Amino acid sequence: MKNSPAEEFSVLRFTLKTDEAGRPTQKVDDHGIFASVESAFMAARLQALQAWRALSDQRRATPGPPSKIELTDTEWGYDLRVDFLVVTRFWVHDRTRLDPVGASAETDADAGTEA
Repeated sequence: MKNSPAEEFSVLRFTLKTDEAGRPTQKVDDHGIFASVESAFMAARLQALQAWRALSDQRRATPGPPSKIELTDTEWGYDLRVDFLVVTRFWVHDRTRLDPVGASAETDADAGTEA
């Protein structure tokens, strides 16, 4: 019988940017690999709070009407919103490799027929 694969979780940061033509684009950065879902969520929360503080400081230093900036926890991680637009998202992603359905059963059966 094969050992089950070790669990791995990563934190992905999705950021909304604008290109040179002013079109919205998305940038994705990997922010680490973690051995437990709990540690991945803690890292995502810390990074989301840092992004929220930086964005809040930047908006306060910029003249213009105030923006509503909020950090929302979701089932997948954290969303950073300006007014009602999600500008940054921190997602916890399960990187655990899964065998296709029945692959481990076939391997176990094959192991029993070897000479």
